[in-house]
Amino acid sequence: MSDLLLRLTIRDMVPADLPGLAWSGDPGHLKAVAEMLELASAGEAENLLVCLPSGGSVAKCALRYDENPGAGTLIMFSVHGLVQSCGIGTALIVECERRILTRGLSRAEIGVETDNPRAQALYERLGYVEYARKLGGWNYELPDGSTGRYETMLVDLNKQLVPARDVGGSSDLLLGLTIRDLGPADLPGPWAPYPGHVEAVIKVLDRVPSGGAECVTACLPSGVLVGKGVIDYEQDPGAGTLTMFDVEGLLHSCGIGTALVEECERRIRARGVRRIEIGAETNNPRAQALYERLGYVEYARKPGGWDQQLPDGTFGRYETTIVHLRKEFSE
Repeated sequence: MSDLLLRLTIRDMVPADLPGLAWSGDPGHLKAVAEMLELASAGEAENLLVCLPSGGSVAKCALRYDENPGAGTLIMFSVHGLVQSCGIGTALIVECERRILTRGLSRAEIGVETDNPRAQALYERLGYVEYARKLGGWNYELPDGSTGRYETMLVDLNKQLVPARDVGGSSDLLLGLTIRDLGPADLPGPWAPYPGHVEAVIKVLDRVPSGGAECVTACLPSGVLVGKGVIDYEQDPGAGTLTMFDVEGLLHSCGIGTALVEECERRIRARGVRRIEIGAETNNPRAQALYERLGYVEYARKPGGWDQQLPDGTFGRYETTIVHLRKEFSE
């Protein structure tokens, strides 16, 4: 088992970030976010974003200073579903509190819907205290472009902030991932929508006890699987063949694929095997570039294919061209 640390950055949101926030709400919500950016330019608000090493956003929050006198009010708080329960929401709130203190204010306000006890529990764990419940609501955009009204019950909470000696500091967050063996209990995992692929992974796991294969996965602190790779020791005698590699799209370009390949290389070398084979489809130059960056050299291009399950449950044959690459280790 090995670990990987991803450095996430908490920074100010800018208008250019808006297209990457589709995960956080409908078009009407994004219009509201754009309006908050205008308030920020007038000094009445701040808009914060948590970004991956790739630059992609995974959490956001706005701070309003014109709603509650003497306080900063946290609104539009959201964390991408994939990375919830990883400490990102906590880090974002702590940064909001730091900014409120920097303005010379000593109180933070936040609201949560009554049907979101998970969020309320987080706020209370961080020292926020409920002081009121009231009806609330906001407009949202319907698929036909018209506007609907969402009504709900809100829990209002606040927290008295204690000025720290130093309200400066880094706005970075380290997110620790674990790379470990993938086991039957991990299935179907994120591959549930692709039952044919899950069946292929099960067949690989059946060969693990005999030493014919190994399967590794990358996990978030929450336990969510975000990547995997297979080492096949039987496909090409005398080599370890890397296959079935994938990383969750949100986390591309964050070093997870590199970490998975390096862990597989470590395991292969531990077996005394000195040659590694890997393939990439010709329509996936990004993957090929990664492998070449890690020292793999192309030596052939061949037709390839596999059976895959179609939306109607039947199976069809997928045909493609595979770039074959190889890496050899010295003794």
